[in-house]
Amino acid sequence: MKRDRPWMPFYTADWTTNLKLKRCTHEEKGVWIDVLCLMHESEEYGVLRWPLGELAGAVRTTVKVLKSLVEKGVLKGAEAGASCEAQTFTPTHGRKRGPTVTILDSQAGPIWFSSRMVEDEYKRLAKQGLLPAQEDAPKSPPKATPKPPFGECSGDSPYPPPDPSPPTRARETEDRGHIKTKDIGGGASDSTVGGPVDNSASPPPLSADEIGNHLVLLEAERGKTVALSSRAHEALLRLADRNIAMPVLLRAHALACARRTADQDPSPVNPGFLEPFVDEALAELRTAPPAPGWDETPEGVHAKADELQLAPQRADEHPIWFRRRVIKASGDQHLVEREVSKAERMNPNEFEVVYRFFHGVTPGQVAA
Repeated sequence: MKRDRPWMPFYTADWTTNLKLKRCTHEEKGVWIDVLCLMHESEEYGVLRWPLGELAGAVRTTVKVLKSLVEKGVLKGAEAGASCEAQTFTPTHGRKRGPTVTILDSQAGPIWFSSRMVEDEYKRLAKQGLLPAQEDAPKSPPKATPKPPFGECSGDSPYPPPDPSPPTRARETEDRGHIKTKDIGGGASDSTVGGPVDNSASPPPLSADEIGNHLVLLEAERGKTVALSSRAHEALLRLADRNIAMPVLLRAHALACARRTADQDPSPVNPGFLEPFVDEALAELRTAPPAPGWDETPEGVHAKADELQLAPQRADEHPIWFRRRVIKASGDQHLVEREVSKAERMNPNEFEVVYRFFHGVTPGQVAA
């Protein structure tokens, strides 16, 4: 039976930084909000078993717009006559993974769902002991509502399943698990929830596709367009072979941008041009932390943003988040670690949000 869910919290940072949503138009984002509201009200939480045409009519859009959300990995599922692959969940406790369980069976369409909502509903039922006996639910004491996803690889909805009380900024740390969803477009999205945060885990290495997607977005912030040709994909594969993580990519990109600026070259930073700067960024990781510098004053932060050709601070952008955005673009691993460490001392929710902002995944999550 459907629970009484008169409201659901909306986390703006999650919405504005999700990489899949960044690819969507404003129209598609508006449609996705309406779809999430329908999924929230559904008897089967997070799932709608409607033909795509009916869903389009319910949110007053076109099938073409919904298909675009599917292609971009936001809306998951399958149309009538197609098969939707199973969604699984692997609970983890510390660094040990439990047995993988299926939380949404492989089945024929029509079926459309938010992977995050389905996962959160599974965790809610597991905590209340309402799962069938044959399912191996992660065992953990009742705690606060699971924290929402942040960025790509975290599912699609920025909403956790609500509880009767209003949300609070500081949420209890939960047992973290790993979820992997095969979507209709053949991609995979990952999210991590539940259990003690493994603060010692290093950012996971990026795949060739992830490096390419991040590079496209980084250049888009500079007003540049990167075309990922077959030759560029070969360079991306070489970069992926070096097992670089997000901090290295960001630092290499900052170095490459500085070179373009010094050479007065308006060309975008493509994967081939980026390659030598990756080696330079990796070498920097072995050096001592730099002396205090530009990040300590607003003037220094703005000057660094200008140097990196970043978009100026928005009217609604808090100075702290603007500084973090500039630090992320600079790729300075020591400054990144400092910001993450400061957030960790504040509260678990702030730590997760800041960690995901810099690294693209939640703490302890393994990249696909």
